[in-house]
Amino acid sequence: MMNEQFKKAVPVLETIEKHGFEAVFVGGSVRDLILGRDIHDVDIATSAVPEEVKRIFPATVDVGIEHGTVIALMGEDAYEITTYRAESEYKDFRKPNEVTFIRSLKEDLQRRDFTMNSIAMTKEGTLIDPFHGKEAIQARVIDTVGKADDRFSEDALRMMRALRFMSQLSFSCSQEVLSSLEKQHHLLRHISTERITAEFEKLLEGENVKQAFSLLLDTGLYLELPRFSDRGDQLRAAGGYDFRHLPGSIEKWAALMVLLTVPEEIDPFLREWKLPVKKIRQIKTVASLAKEAVFDDPYLLVTHGLETMRSAVAVAYFLKHASWEEPLLRLEDMWNRLPVKHSSELAANGNDLIRWSGRKQGPWLRDHLQHLLRLVAEGKLANDKEEIYKEVQRCNPK
Repeated sequence: MMNEQFKKAVPVLETIEKHGFEAVFVGGSVRDLILGRDIHDVDIATSAVPEEVKRIFPATVDVGIEHGTVIALMGEDAYEITTYRAESEYKDFRKPNEVTFIRSLKEDLQRRDFTMNSIAMTKEGTLIDPFHGKEAIQARVIDTVGKADDRFSEDALRMMRALRFMSQLSFSCSQEVLSSLEKQHHLLRHISTERITAEFEKLLEGENVKQAFSLLLDTGLYLELPRFSDRGDQLRAAGGYDFRHLPGSIEKWAALMVLLTVPEEIDPFLREWKLPVKKIRQIKTVASLAKEAVFDDPYLLVTHGLETMRSAVAVAYFLKHASWEEPLLRLEDMWNRLPVKHSSELAANGNDLIRWSGRKQGPWLRDHLQHLLRLVAEGKLANDKEEIYKEVQRCNPK
């Protein structure tokens, strides 16, 4: 049953066991093994407390030692090892007031969010599944460990995680989970926007994004997301699009901005989602180009570059439910035929224009350089210093 990632990590478990402690694989990696999904990292839980783990392994890194997590280095590999723990009452609907290290695996599994994430596996591949997580996985159902109301009131971000898993795994939510989402979505107001944004971006990447969007609306969870509360109808329409087909986060956000009809106010909209300024700028440009849908203008291609225009083409045709394969080929062909691919490749620069025109530096200079770049990009003027000089003289007769 085990794949190579687990087999490679078995010596870590054996090393811990040799020192008299329990050690098991836990969490998402075990879930994904049962599902047959790709596994990149394996998580290990142990009855050894952090200081004991540090004594067992000669090379370790403290990454979250107050929460029981230590990274053990074995050769070229690094393994996250977390002590079994119990959590007290939660504060701010996100973090426990206190974490207590314990020796009981079952109690550790009991504190986790969903039954599918509360499965452990021994080094021999035997599952330890006290909350019937494997059954939930086989039924493709998202259910909580214990009462959903309790789990979501402890950590309200789990509500967004439920929808994210629904999108990624194409699971459905149990009736109890659905009812709790409807009752408790207001608790999401206590969660940092950055955390919500991270879950929402993962939701957009999932195979089941359409159904996740529907649930976002049906449960009222969308009311707690930045700037979404007055856009229910537009979000419903956006749910008809399969965002996973878009190549990346920039394109997904740009398409969403067009669908929510916010291109003019993208900056304040996305600032509320706490996106980086550079990313907001890229999204705004792609959304604007996609909305205009002018992809046969060589000057635009030179101005914005091939990658940005590729993104805009993908978004524009995605919004039309059409393939962008042929338009991308045409765009790349136009790019290959361009006489210049960047303003820096123009045979004359600002200093040349000032010298030739006898004018002082000012706003006119940028306008003239753009005019010259357009003519060269469109093939109406050779990218030659002498030819550009003649054009400058024509535009600035003495």
